[in-house]
Parts: sequence; C-alpha cells; structure tokens
Amino acid sequence: MLHKTKQLLVRARGVLWLPAVFAVCFALGYNRGGAPTVSARDRMADVISTADERVIVYVGSSTCRWSNHAGLEDAVRTIRARVQRSAEAESRRFVSVGVAKDADTRAGMEHLAKFGRFDEVMAGLGWANIGLLKYVYDQFKAPAATPQLIVVDRRMLGEPGERRLENARELVRRIGFEELKAWADGNEVIPSSTSIPAGAGASSSEK
Repeated sequence: MLHKTKQLLVRARGVLWLPAVFAVCFALGYNRGGAPTVSARDRMADVISTADERVIVYVGSSTCRWSNHAGLEDAVRTIRARVQRSAEAESRRFVSVGVAKDADTRAGMEHLAKFGRFDEVMAGLGWANIGLLKYVYDQFKAPAATPQLIVVDRRMLGEPGERRLENARELVRRIGFEELKAWADGNEVIPSSTSIPAGAGASSSEK
C-alpha cells in the first residue's frame, strides 16, 4: 500500500511539472516546428538602428465609404508588396505605417487591422491625429481625403541617446480608391529619391 502511494505521488508531481515546462518553452519563443521566433526586442533593435528607409503610409477611415471598398484591401497589399521590393532593391529598410482618421481609437485600429501588419499605427482625434498632421497638413501637405497612400524615403539616425529622422522626401502619393486601384493594377515603377527634383516633396528633418 505504501509503495503504491509513493508511485501515485511521483506521477502527480510529473503531471504538475508539465504546465511549467510548457510555459517556459512558450516564453522562450518556440513555435510548433520547434524553431525560435524573432523577439520583439530584436525587431526593435533593428528598426531603431541607423539606416536609409522607404516608408509606405496608408491613410484611411472606418467611416469612409471608399476606405471600406471591397477591393481596397487587396490593392493596398499589392502596392505595399511592390514598395517593399523596391526598398529591398535599393538596400533600404522597409517600414509600413497605418493612419486612421477616426475619432474613435478602437474603430480606427480595427479598420487598420483589415490591411495586415503595420510597423506603426496611429488612430484617434480625427483629422487632428498626429499622423495626419504630419502626412497631410504639415511636412507633406496634400488634400485631406481618404483613402490615400504615400511613399517616403528618409534616413533614420539611431545613435546612443539620439534618435531622429532626416532627409525625408515624398516619392509617390495616390488619393482615392480609383487612383489606388489603378496603381495596383498597373506596373508603375517606384521612383528613387535621387530621381526626384531637389525641393520637390522634401522635408529636411522630421520631429
């Protein structure tokens, strides 16, 4: 009887250890295939290091009819992939930004989520959103309309104790569903920032 009791205790302890082992493996970032995933810390170290970047900015709204058109999601994904390839061809780091012109932050975030992963997102405050102030009203002036896509080249300076953006230049901007659909369906080449006339769509620094 005593021997059977000891066996049951050993088995129980083994079962209790299983959740702990699973939790440790999960924390270490292992997926089903057993390969470690890229940690958020590694991703952060990459995006804040000094590099030339090509940025695509999507501006939309959960309340805009054309921002919710059935064909817009595919168009944006197609264009984003094309811009990413152009960044890779020029050895630039690719960055995608989503801006929602929504006063309701949650509604704006839900709208952006339909278009896949972004490296940075902004929602809330309507047209006073800091992303809209930057890409529509301030540094890169354009008509206040949704949806639109902007492609910008810039340099990210990531030094110890200092982070700043400089030499930002707008390469392409398309506004409205029809322009975005035509862009996605066509074979327009993304221009290099060196091919844009000096002063055209340029911002010497970004705060």
